[in-house]
Amino acid sequence: RRLSQSTNRRRFQSSSQQFRQTDSFSESMWQPGVYVQHTATGLNSRLAFTWGGRFEHLDLTGQNIWMPRGSFAFSVLPGTQITFAYGQYSQFPNLTQFMGQAGNRSLRAERASHYTFEIEQTLNDRTRIRCVADKREDRDGIYSVDTEYRPVNGRNAGPVLAAPGHLQHNLRAHSRGVEICIQRRSVNKL
Repeated sequence: RRLSQSTNRRRFQSSSQQFRQTDSFSESMWQPGVYVQHTATGLNSRLAFTWGGRFEHLDLTGQNIWMPRGSFAFSVLPGTQITFAYGQYSQFPNLTQFMGQAGNRSLRAERASHYTFEIEQTLNDRTRIRCVADKREDRDGIYSVDTEYRPVNGRNAGPVLAAPGHLQHNLRAHSRGVEICIQRRSVNKL
């Protein structure tokens, strides 16, 4: 896919009561990608293994990314399925992050690894219960220390107004969670 953006951004400064131009650019970039996936089943379709991946390239930086994915699902009893899944995901920076006021042409894609464990129980033809536990690990997050609010020594620090800012890869994060879903479909399929 080809991404194009023309930007002319102005911000109002209350101190001078005037608008100040912060971003002005017109740029495009090419981001081709390909996706492959295959599922193999066995034991009368009680066992399923899905594997695949996505490859992406960004011409502006020359970065190539391979993102593998896989899942293993097993029906232990009629109406009961257990699934394990893993995947890597990425997001390339947008053109404002490359070319804007705080832009940085050396930015790379933000990355994440995601793990899930799921148990699903079908109670009848219209009702099911699903419990999903997941873990996500983010890395190479894009952030500008000078232009955003952030904790500093246990206190909130605001943006430095005179600082031009500079986007960098300085964020890492992780999350864990559990989701329980009870689904009941009505007779009219709503």
